[in-house]
Amino acid sequence: MVQVNTGRRNRSLWAALGVSLALVTDLVSSAWAVDRLGTRPVAGTHGGLVQLRVVANTGASFGLGAGHEALVALAEAGALVVLIVLALRTPSRMTAFFVGGAAGGGLGNLIDRTIGPHGSHTGAVIDWIHVAPYPAVFNVADLWIRVGLVAAGLMLLMRARRSPKGEPAALESDPDHRSAGRASPTDRRS
Repeated sequence: MVQVNTGRRNRSLWAALGVSLALVTDLVSSAWAVDRLGTRPVAGTHGGLVQLRVVANTGASFGLGAGHEALVALAEAGALVVLIVLALRTPSRMTAFFVGGAAGGGLGNLIDRTIGPHGSHTGAVIDWIHVAPYPAVFNVADLWIRVGLVAAGLMLLMRARRSPKGEPAALESDPDHRSAGRASPTDRRS
């Protein structure tokens, strides 16, 4: 019983680390973009692979829902709750870290949308990175969301493939769960 609680606490710490890193890197980079790039249309080489330009995106990814800021913020808040619950229930520390990173990215976008860096662009997310030929401008929070979810999904798929038939993948080879629910040879009684 103590090992399960310790494992849950370890995963919570890894999830909190993911949330913290994603949130700090997003908020700092967005503030930098607003301060340094301002309203200039493009910084960097015109037509180059990477261009930096500040865009106030009132919609979700790819501008979906633009003009409906309250609905987009509500959907982001709901997704954030789901990600936090998943991060706390995930079977491993690294998966918790990546889901936590996705949650931190979502929190960064929600903060952008509701407060904005320096109180500007309320109702919009500050996007400022464009990589050709990707069709949208994005920010560091978006990177954390996408990379975090893809990495967590791949880790869960690999874990499920390694799990012996009949044994739940969540208990297989996780040091936090090794003895959870199983009696050791010395504890078994005939």
